[in-house]
Formats: sequence, structure tokens, C-alpha cells
Amino acid sequence: MRTILKHIRGQRVLDMGCGDGETARYIAERLGVTIDAVDFSAKMLSLAKPALPNSPGSIQYHRSDLILWTKMRYDTIYTERTIINLQAWDEQLYSINHLIELLAPGGRYLMCESSEDGLIYINRMRSLVGLPEIVAPAHTRYLRNVEIAEAIRLGQLQACRVVDFSWPYY
Repeated sequence: MRTILKHIRGQRVLDMGCGDGETARYIAERLGVTIDAVDFSAKMLSLAKPALPNSPGSIQYHRSDLILWTKMRYDTIYTERTIINLQAWDEQLYSINHLIELLAPGGRYLMCESSEDGLIYINRMRSLVGLPEIVAPAHTRYLRNVEIAEAIRLGQLQACRVVDFSWPYY
């Protein structure tokens, strides 16, 4: 959350795949921004709480599918382990581009997602010290560096910068 906080720009923020809203609350309370926090899961949204009453920021929670969300243009959009819940690369790429289209001029999309390449790396490290392999959950499809690089090369995805801020697969 601290890493995402450092990269937030502007006042209009979208937390796509907000889950229980923990990151949205953290950001709203510290930066005083307005956040649309969106999730597909009614169960997760039922756990979400507003920003503290004396907070300078505000959060509105919404239930929607990622590709159906078109409310407004945002200065910053972020996802945390959201894109990896889509089962095919073409769906992931389409969703990433959809979110990019929701950005205001000069806006930024922060994608905090798990990497298959990073998972392979960390499992190599774990094997060296005798730890069991970490297995990706069946409902996820971790992003693959080669697919992202190829999409950028083909002009299917705007250039991006990868910032490793945690263990390699996050």
C-alpha cells in the first residue's frame, strides 16, 4: 500500500478490484483524494468500510465488472491482483487497455499483479534452501513478461515501466 501511495497522482482515483477496500481507505485517509472503489464481488464489498469520518478523502464503493466500468476519467488507476483473475492473456490485455482508456490525459495506471516469471524465480530460490514450491491458485493466470513485452512491441499495449517492489512474483 505504501508503494502504491507513492505513485498516486491527481485527485480522481480508481481502485479496480478493490476487494474489502483496505487499500482505498489507506490512500484516501493519507492523500485526501476521491476514490471510486470497484469490485465484482458483492461479498467483498460487504466488508468494505468508508474512510474515517475526519479523513480529507472520500470513497464510493461500486459493484461492477471491470470491462463494464466507464464512469469517468481518472488521474490514477490501480489494480492489485485483479488482472491475474482473468483466465486468458487476450482477456488480460483487453482489460489492461480498457483501464488505460479510462485515464485522463497524463494519468497513470499502476498494475500490482503477480508474475509467472517471478514465481518461477522464487521457486528456484526456495528449492535451494529446501522449501516447497509455491503453486499459483487454480483461479489465477499470472502475467508473463514475454507476453507483455510482445504486446508493447506490436503496439497492442502502451510502453510501461516495471518496478519490482516486493518479492519477484508480486
